[in-house]
Amino acid sequence: MITKNGKDKRKMKEMTLEEVKIYVLEHFCEYLPECYQKSTLRVESVVKNNQRLTGISLAGVKISPTIYLENIYEEYLEHKSSLCQILRKKANLFYERMKNGEEIMTLLKKVKTMSKEEIGKHLFLALVQTKNNHALLEHRIHRKFLDLSVLCNYEFSVGKELLSIGLSKMLLDQIQLSEEEAFNLAYKNSCARGILRQDATFYSLVKLEMRLNPELEMPDVHLAYSLDGEYGANIMLNKQFLKMASDRFGGDYYVIPASIYELILISGKIDCSEEERTALNKMIGEANKVAKMEKFILSDHAYFYNSKTHKLECVYEEE
Repeated sequence: MITKNGKDKRKMKEMTLEEVKIYVLEHFCEYLPECYQKSTLRVESVVKNNQRLTGISLAGVKISPTIYLENIYEEYLEHKSSLCQILRKKANLFYERMKNGEEIMTLLKKVKTMSKEEIGKHLFLALVQTKNNHALLEHRIHRKFLDLSVLCNYEFSVGKELLSIGLSKMLLDQIQLSEEEAFNLAYKNSCARGILRQDATFYSLVKLEMRLNPELEMPDVHLAYSLDGEYGANIMLNKQFLKMASDRFGGDYYVIPASIYELILISGKIDCSEEERTALNKMIGEANKVAKMEKFILSDHAYFYNSKTHKLECVYEEE
């Protein structure tokens, strides 16, 4: 058993996901302010990027924050924290978001009265891996891009927190915006500015390797990301940026989606051989497994920028 003072009497045995779920449902409200302690919790399946999570929120209220069971369990296993400590922290954040509920409702109602230009300032694109997000794509407007899908989000700030709502056809009808208009406006915001810089960490590792193997030819490696730090992988949609990078590198290069936030560009000493491409994809697959951060993963393979066609290509074998 677990007591509210933080002592965990089950130290002899690690709790399962189902046991954690039962505890959260029975005790989470106890960590909220008194006015919410008799609330009923609602459990529902929530589709996220590359994931389907168990969302827990308050029932019977107009707008409620959501905590995710899998995230709680992951924190429990990774940090070996007591569930009491985790739930106390989650409850504090939950309550802060509850206090912003009325402001969020007001902002969402205001959207319906905004001009297209005003709405457009809040629209941004987001790339996701198509094969792992069929359930998500069923409810969202999207466009195809190679083996990826492009989503459109409405973003707004409440206090210091940036919130995001995925656009669906129903929501577009409510704000009287067409899909084409939404994607065009979002593209202007998402692909306006990108940053390209050399990856110092990679160079340090390669220089160390070259001391052991002097014949090793070092490729040029750069990081590409957005100026605001959000959705850096959208640079894959920016034809002008991709061509600029090609001109700077002097030809073809590989694009590795490090995450939805940034890309790794590899140029210079590359031979575009099957062996090289296979090695790159293997490296990406292993990195994704080690990271264990499904919500940030964009792809399990590399891409190749062809300087002759000025287009990106998938680096993988067609099934």
